[in-house]
Amino acid sequence: MENNQISLNIYDYIVSKNHDAKDRIAIDYLGRKYTFKELLDNMNIVMQSLSEYGIKKGDSIMALTLATPEFIFLMYGAAKMGITLNILNPFNDENYDSIIARLNPKLLFCYDRFYTKILGKIDNKKIVITSPFDSLPLAMKLTGKIQKLSTNKECITYSEFISKGKKRAKKIEEDTADISNKKIIEIGTGGSTGIPKQVGISNEMLNNVVYQHEIMNKYSVFDVSFNDNETFLDIIPPHLAYGICDIHLALSLKLKLCLEPNPEPKLFVKQLKKYRPNHVLAGPVHWKQLIAYDKKIDLSYIKSAVAGGEHLECNDEIKTNQKLKESGSKVTVREGVGLTEICGVGTYNSTGDLFTVGRPLPEYQVGIFKVDINKEYNDNTHTADELCRVYYQKDKNGELKIVSTGMNNSFTTGEICYQLPIKILGYVGEEHKEENDLLIRLHDDGKYWIHTGDIGYIREDRNLVITDRIKRIFNRYGWKVYPNHITKIVTDSGLVKECVVVKRESLVKGESYVPILYAVLKENTTENRQKLLEWCNKKIIGNSSLYDIIFVDELPKTGAGKIDFTRVENYDKNHNEPVVQDNNEKNKCKKIKIGKK
Repeated sequence: MENNQISLNIYDYIVSKNHDAKDRIAIDYLGRKYTFKELLDNMNIVMQSLSEYGIKKGDSIMALTLATPEFIFLMYGAAKMGITLNILNPFNDENYDSIIARLNPKLLFCYDRFYTKILGKIDNKKIVITSPFDSLPLAMKLTGKIQKLSTNKECITYSEFISKGKKRAKKIEEDTADISNKKIIEIGTGGSTGIPKQVGISNEMLNNVVYQHEIMNKYSVFDVSFNDNETFLDIIPPHLAYGICDIHLALSLKLKLCLEPNPEPKLFVKQLKKYRPNHVLAGPVHWKQLIAYDKKIDLSYIKSAVAGGEHLECNDEIKTNQKLKESGSKVTVREGVGLTEICGVGTYNSTGDLFTVGRPLPEYQVGIFKVDINKEYNDNTHTADELCRVYYQKDKNGELKIVSTGMNNSFTTGEICYQLPIKILGYVGEEHKEENDLLIRLHDDGKYWIHTGDIGYIREDRNLVITDRIKRIFNRYGWKVYPNHITKIVTDSGLVKECVVVKRESLVKGESYVPILYAVLKENTTENRQKLLEWCNKKIIGNSSLYDIIFVDELPKTGAGKIDFTRVENYDKNHNEPVVQDNNEKNKCKKIKIGKK
């Protein structure tokens, strides 16, 4: 299969994929349907408008928005012109000052409900206010609640913005030189550190995701097939890598993209019933809504169901599969895992195995490398020794087969690393140079590998298992303690809604640290607290045994919706003294609220 098209800018890429299907329905947005030709027309109007407002190749613009047609017009139009689009997380309560100061955007597109977040932070810049109703016909607008905002010379509506583009007919200056690896998008990481970094995304990175899925389609890898005009439900916001990949994948594979601006999990079942999608990518919180739906529902139309963004717990995966089966679908939910730095997914699980995250994409390689947690993570030499790797290659019949090396080291844990067929851009900004050096490293095989910071192993069946994060593992009496392993045991009790394990310093000779559990119970009763205590005492033994359990009403989240373990750990450190003796008064019940600092 030829991959020479991945060097195109993403605008030209989708044009090349749809050259014979411009009249097909490309987007269904709340009932408003766009043909592919209409998409291109609107993208071209946006380009004309950007040019009319003095935005040109090399400039930067920002978007604080959700998944709407206007965002799609902007994303592709900006890429075509060589303009960098920085996509901010609208659900963060963070201060955007530092990002705005560094990027110095010429223009900011802001969803009306998020306007107050940037008031006073982007002086002397044009702000274009978008609304979920901009793309809807008047009759549909009248049924919705339109937010009224005052506009002025520097703050205009989307209609005012595109009105200039509609009147302009000059040739747009396109970005044609060395565009394949050019940064077209900046997007924040969604990790659990609570300190998101901006990652550069190139034309080639986005196109490569599509190309890998085309290979999957051709060779039936992961039992996935995409056919023209099948429906794809997009509920992942565009500030996440999965969100922009969803859009580009659907448009490139000639799928009908069912676009929903509201990512609230409670709407998931309603969206399934409304669009009847053949392909669905959703987060664990969305699949849990399907589990909780106690009415009969027809899901026979679902051909592929993927859980991404965060781990879907085994119990929830079992229940989701049961719900899919009893509702007429022939598929099971698959987990995909990856990272923002590689533009989303790196592996898929096609086996239905509850304990793995599957195998790499067709042209990716996954390797496990030795790691010593007693060394500082910024030691650039500590992952030099390869344990094993898995990848696909063609056999003598031209079929793709999974192969591996070093399988005598299967089940041996180490750092999970990816090797990709393309170059990634890494973190944006000189201040992250050292982190980029740690992220992308030249190995003994002469190849550059991407270091995830995750710990895991490869099983004999060549499926990947993630066990923890390097930075979270700690020693207790010289033995490694794996927080994620403990939280899995706690979750298996069925008593907790969510939980996290953090370390607390210990001054007891040789102990170093002890594990502390913060838990949110499904039902916060004395009986359930006692049940959880008994479960933990029975199931968690040895050096992993908990020093303390602290019950809380909620746990803080990152902008991507993951538990922010750094804030929990900082809270614990600031509110508790180091351990000086064995704990005889365990399992407190505190009603606390963990702050941001």
